[in-house]
Amino acid sequence: YMCDNAVYFTLFLVFISFVRHVLSNIKERLNLPVGPIGLPLIGNRPLLGKHPHKAIAKLSDKYGSVFTLQLGMHNVVVLNDWEAVRDAFQKDAFLGKPIEHPFAAVTGTKSIIDENGIVWRDQRRSALQVLRDLGFGKGSMEDRITDEISYLTKRIDETNGEPMDIHEVLVPSMSNIVSHLVFGHRMDFNELKRQIFDKFLDQTQNFSFIGVMATSPLWFSKLFFMLGGAINQKVFDTIMGIYDSEISKHQKSFDVNNRVNDYIDGYLAEMEVRQRKDPNTHFTLKRLNVNCQLFFGAGSGTVRTTTEWLLLLSAKYSEHQKRIHEEIDSVVGRDRSPCYADRLHMPFTQAFINEVMRYKTTIPLNPWRRALEDTTVLGHFIPKDTIVMANIWAVHNDPKVWHKPQEFSPKRFLTSDGKELLKIDALIPFSVGKRNCVVVISLVIHVLSNIKERLNLPVGPIGLPLIGNRPLLGKHPHKAIAKLSDKYGSVFTLQLGVHNIVILNDWEAVRDAFQKDSFLGKPIEHPFAAVTGTKSILDESGGVWRDQRRSALQVFRDLGFGKGSMEDRITDEISYLTKRIDETNGEPMNIHEVLVPSMSNVISHLVFGHRMDFNEPKRQIFDKYLDEIQNFSFVGVLATSPLWFSKLFFMLGGAINQKVFDTLMGIYDSEISSHEKSFKANNRVNDYIDGYLAEMEVRQRKDPNTHFTLERLNANCQIFFEAGSGTVRTTTEWLLLLSAKYSEHQKRIHEEIDSVVGRDRSPCYADRLHMPFTQAFINEVMRYKTTIPLNPWRRALEDTTVLGHFIPKDTTVMANIWAVHNDPKVWHKPQEFSPKRFLTSDGKELLKIDAFIPFSMGKRNCVGESLARMDVFLYFVSLLQKYTISAANDEMLTLEEDFGLALEPKHKLIFNFQKRF
Repeated sequence: YMCDNAVYFTLFLVFISFVRHVLSNIKERLNLPVGPIGLPLIGNRPLLGKHPHKAIAKLSDKYGSVFTLQLGMHNVVVLNDWEAVRDAFQKDAFLGKPIEHPFAAVTGTKSIIDENGIVWRDQRRSALQVLRDLGFGKGSMEDRITDEISYLTKRIDETNGEPMDIHEVLVPSMSNIVSHLVFGHRMDFNELKRQIFDKFLDQTQNFSFIGVMATSPLWFSKLFFMLGGAINQKVFDTIMGIYDSEISKHQKSFDVNNRVNDYIDGYLAEMEVRQRKDPNTHFTLKRLNVNCQLFFGAGSGTVRTTTEWLLLLSAKYSEHQKRIHEEIDSVVGRDRSPCYADRLHMPFTQAFINEVMRYKTTIPLNPWRRALEDTTVLGHFIPKDTIVMANIWAVHNDPKVWHKPQEFSPKRFLTSDGKELLKIDALIPFSVGKRNCVVVISLVIHVLSNIKERLNLPVGPIGLPLIGNRPLLGKHPHKAIAKLSDKYGSVFTLQLGVHNIVILNDWEAVRDAFQKDSFLGKPIEHPFAAVTGTKSILDESGGVWRDQRRSALQVFRDLGFGKGSMEDRITDEISYLTKRIDETNGEPMNIHEVLVPSMSNVISHLVFGHRMDFNEPKRQIFDKYLDEIQNFSFVGVLATSPLWFSKLFFMLGGAINQKVFDTLMGIYDSEISSHEKSFKANNRVNDYIDGYLAEMEVRQRKDPNTHFTLERLNANCQIFFEAGSGTVRTTTEWLLLLSAKYSEHQKRIHEEIDSVVGRDRSPCYADRLHMPFTQAFINEVMRYKTTIPLNPWRRALEDTTVLGHFIPKDTTVMANIWAVHNDPKVWHKPQEFSPKRFLTSDGKELLKIDAFIPFSMGKRNCVGESLARMDVFLYFVSLLQKYTISAANDEMLTLEEDFGLALEPKHKLIFNFQKRF
């Protein structure tokens, strides 16, 4: 009997509570905009079906754009078009959040997204400041996104073109970006902690914001979580433990005076400052934990979903994907990864992204807000503490704003000519006003470009983010790259830093490629041009390159390039060199120290029209520069980094001393200026600068905007000195070193010199025609110690093929000349030094071997090849005519090499020069 009374009493209390709730709800509804009447406890939820955003939008036909819905226990005012949302969210009256929140009921603490008033402002302001300090939206954070995309594309490449579920790799990839931001590090895809995160993020995405938990009493929210109604409680507890563990580690390692590396660091720094002023500050470890949760929940799931829609719609509308490809190829190219700044020059890609975010609004129903005071929306009275929800999907499909909103049409975001992006205020995928999303999308262009690029290129080893395959290459990249042919064949792709490069790794591949005009291009962006601001003859493409090259060759011919006066100047310069050698009286000397100024003086004659004395300060600056630049690796940090880094690297002295570089530029400018003053178009051309000025004057009469400019003249002068003296000097050093190592060959060269030249005159370049062994020795040295082992990059000017491999337009290509010179299909025992391979069987004639390409091949071969060959021959033969050369120590004779801009002898070249007569 007593039990029955208890049951009746309980039922009575439930009934009274129910009636009280109904009466309260009716009273509340009288003050709110009209709307459909809901059922007790569950409200209008059954009306909304599987697509609540569309059902709610449809209700506007009956109730207008501002009406009330009963969602579970809550009366919610819905803003259902752009006019209503704009009117509401431009007011500070709607900056509040519901006082009770289901997620806070579980964690016990509100996050930055759930807070109100001064707490929200402080937490948001602090978060934004930390994000700015970390380079959020630029710089370091962008680099981390690019890193993570590289891991993603690596996983895609591993499928070898087989179908794959992109969702399975996008979940960890995009949450890793937030991991960088919050924890300061990424988590490997296979890491257990990573997999728990994946499961958590996937499960929370299945939760409906207007479902059972969010619309129920607060006590039920906690029970719902505990029973696993939203996510598995064990998974949730594990996730909380991960956050606590990361925060604990940061507390132990963080010093307030140290650099902030991530969001947790930034929060701890702010918390420490505030706790000194107020021990009861709202900056607490619990709030830090829930903020971290929020960043992962809101900052990875929504971005990942948006990216999935982008990929899906680009697959559905192949014509749009094709246009995006074209825009990426035009603006970004194939030589680097995209950067966020590229979007400014990619209107169609941005329009496509915007249209996807409109057409498939990722967050269709905006998280609830609360009126902080009595206010109005479009004349409708909204009492204080009313909950308000914006239907963002309805805004994005509002026919008063969008023409035929049901159609997918990126052009709605473009001007009529398609060249500029339109800013449409009603596009609000991240909400609007001061409560808009803290985390923004900045990685979609990267995904589209990187995936496409690698899939279109020949296979190759998968690289690490930013540095690519560089760690594989070691100290001798030319040899390591050649070795990769064993696995990938003679045509494959390497990721060098941020660039995907197709490697041509044997004679057959190089010949097939470089005999085609398709490979006459140069990369659109070049690290040296980033420093000087102007491309040289080496870096240009198309008509500009042809004109600059043709003009240079004509000037060289007029100067007697390869004969006459230029040869006389080289002979004169050799006389200065031998004078310095004679001054040592047979003592060991470092030949490098005198070859550097001597050989750059040959270029000085050609470019400036005069030599510089060895002791002249200007001369010594040149020596220092030419020596330092040779240490630069063409596949090292500068040439393989983003372009902005190239300039910074130079400025910080990463390649050469900035002061030396600036002084050098001043020398070039001074020489050009003095030539301008002394030169008249009708005067005789005495050097390259004169010839260029003459050509420039003629062209400027026809076209004031000619590409013949003083800036390009300066850049060309630089390249002639760098390419025309350093490489020739290195080749000459190898010649001397190998003649010292192989004394039997030196003896035979002496005999040939004595027979053809004698001792009564200096050698001339024509003597080579009667000196087959000397020429064979020179050729074999240039093969055996290829001075430029990796050919400067070229760019495909159109879609083409190499040995059947498809090479898309704008692909960067690099020939491994060392591999060509060591190709066993061409050379018998290429690892052996053997001059006789260049001679006929009787040793009387020189053989021409097509695969011998020390100056590259085709129309893009070295413009200074004739001068270089003459330089090398005259210097080497002149020195051996006068001296017997031997090494001062055995260390030199190991022939060890250093890989830089050129392949240089590793050890100091200390020679004994014994006079022969």
